[in-house]
Amino acid sequence: MGLREIVAERVSGLKKRSPIETPILEQIPRPARILSSVEMALEPTLGIVPTIVRGKAYGEVAGVWYYVTFPRALNEPSVAAIGEGRGGVIPTPKAPSIAITPVSVGVARTTVAVPSVSIGIASTAVPKAAAIVVPAARAGHVPTSLGRFSCGWAIASLTDGLNDLVSTLESVLVRINEIVDDLKSGLDNTRSSLTSLDAKVNDLRDKVNTALEDLRVKTQSATNSGLGTFRSYIEGGVNSGLETLRGNAEAGSRVGLDTLRKNTESAVNAGLAAVIPALYDAWGIPRTMAITPIHIRNVTATGFEFQSYGKTTCYYIAVGSLR
Repeated sequence: MGLREIVAERVSGLKKRSPIETPILEQIPRPARILSSVEMALEPTLGIVPTIVRGKAYGEVAGVWYYVTFPRALNEPSVAAIGEGRGGVIPTPKAPSIAITPVSVGVARTTVAVPSVSIGIASTAVPKAAAIVVPAARAGHVPTSLGRFSCGWAIASLTDGLNDLVSTLESVLVRINEIVDDLKSGLDNTRSSLTSLDAKVNDLRDKVNTALEDLRVKTQSATNSGLGTFRSYIEGGVNSGLETLRGNAEAGSRVGLDTLRKNTESAVNAGLAAVIPALYDAWGIPRTMAITPIHIRNVTATGFEFQSYGKTTCYYIAVGSLR
């Protein structure tokens, strides 16, 4: 690890504790370590070369934005990035200590209702590529019959020579028609190939859009399911703690109040501790894995930036074109 990365780690904690609004080291993009990159160019279409770039980059320091450079510049690229799965331990949140002073008996029963929360995720779609339109080739034929000269016996040799020349010209015209037919066939084949490429590009776009929509629906469903479980755990834990608080407060003893404090803290902490595992279960993620969502920004023709979560490997695919 270089000196810059070491300084970034020290400054990261300081920024989280202090109200610093100006960009510091971790906000300044740093070149990512490029692990691999591949460029794939399709056949040119109407002066445009559809190009797909995919690769893998690595960021060491958590909270730092890393800049990934494409193998070559792309025109209006669209970038999709995911993080490599990594082992980790689910964090366990803990409520602060609760201080309870002696109270009189006769505490009213109290319950807490936590409102439901749901999240909607906007749809994302790859725009439709321009249609490829190549007109069919049309070419006419030249006449191949020129007629013959005829005359008397006195100039028969001249007439025969002219007729031989006409016969030669007719064979040349036949060959010209054959060349025209070959050129027309080649143009028709080229038109068919470009039309097939247009269909393949549209099919790829449809498949990418279907995958993006499926990801959006599953992410939204899993997130809302996790939030619902979170609400249930919080509401149940808090209400259970409040009920225990009421019973012990009416008892009026210091021992009862101390037990109440411990039970309340335990109930709240149990509810909090169950939140993240419940979200993991809702998302279908093993509890031995750490979530690695990738945030990207500043997508340009030459690359993009992603934020590292500490020893983060980012897989990306960029779809663009060359002119």
